[in-house]
Amino acid sequence: RRDRNALAADNRRGDSDLIDRMIALEHPFGRDDLDPAAVRQVFRIRDELIRIAGRHPQHRQNRPVTESYNDEQLLRLPLLAYPDRVCKRRTPNADTAAMVGGGGIKLAAESVVRDAEFFIALDPRHNPHDDRSQALVKIASRIEADWLEELFPQSIERRRETRYDEKTERTQTTLRLLYRGLTIRENLTGEYDPTAASLALMEALGPRADLILADDPQVGDLMRRIAFVRDLSSRNADTLDQLDASEILTDACDGAASLAEVRRNLRKVVDARLTYDIRRQLDELAPEKIVVPTGNAIALDWKNASTNQQRGPVLAVRLQELFGMADTPRVAGGAIPVTLHLLGPNYRPVQVTSDLASFWKNTYPQVRKDLRARYPKHAWPDDPLTAPPQAKGRRR
Repeated sequence: RRDRNALAADNRRGDSDLIDRMIALEHPFGRDDLDPAAVRQVFRIRDELIRIAGRHPQHRQNRPVTESYNDEQLLRLPLLAYPDRVCKRRTPNADTAAMVGGGGIKLAAESVVRDAEFFIALDPRHNPHDDRSQALVKIASRIEADWLEELFPQSIERRRETRYDEKTERTQTTLRLLYRGLTIRENLTGEYDPTAASLALMEALGPRADLILADDPQVGDLMRRIAFVRDLSSRNADTLDQLDASEILTDACDGAASLAEVRRNLRKVVDARLTYDIRRQLDELAPEKIVVPTGNAIALDWKNASTNQQRGPVLAVRLQELFGMADTPRVAGGAIPVTLHLLGPNYRPVQVTSDLASFWKNTYPQVRKDLRARYPKHAWPDDPLTAPPQAKGRRR
């Protein structure tokens, strides 16, 4: 071990103030356990950084190389030496960061830089056997974001970007400050650019155009009817090409700034594309509603309809409204029967069938027996094919 005077002699520039600070550091094992070789290495690195800093325009200004540096100036030196190793912590207090150039960084447990958002990775070590792994950094040095603008203004870029935010389901315009492609900070501007907002919506929502249209209460069944007719024959497909989900969504994004506005535009866009010929095909092959014997027009549910499985849409209707109807209604030009959900007085299905004639003959007598005592207000005729249909139960 060597005393203070001996250490001072090892420093070729004679900076006794820095040596005093180094010796006075609170060390878990006491100042006598400082390694002289390590101290000499620290000062050699310091001298090299000062030499590098002397070449930078911001630090020339006729400053002597031997002039003392304060703490902040010393922290700037690694940045001047390694401007391409700037890192930004991914989240507060995380041990991972993104580095200039797009590389991933992981701080080693022994690194003392634990709180700084920005730092310099002085010794990034990559795994030679895995190019995709994060570089491990044991030695890092804290920096401030403002130093990047001050020291490297030529590497700073400002971008105004409009993006779609999944949480708010709206477009937002931000002003981003980047250093060599690494985002330093970004702030919401509150500005609205209709063109940029429409493009951001199309980019974000385009990949799920089919799902957005299918989930819409007004447009969903219409698009399923269109898909059903398109599958029936190639002739129908040619006619319905203009009703492509991606194109409809693109038009709905025009002038919109949020998903809610896009949804409001959908029906208007679809209606504008429905030509007379398309409407005629839909009404003939995939009608929106079916008129039952009571005269009520009841909407069909097209969610599970399939031409491949010869499965028609669902018609949920109260059983009494079908009195007098002998056969199951059909779609696709009479090729596919609808699936009947026959509802009891409580509006719950008492039978699901695609063969109404078989239901009247084989199943209705048992249903009548089971429900007549429970719902005496409602009609339960012996012969449902000759009984008048009823839209409501008889008043008490």
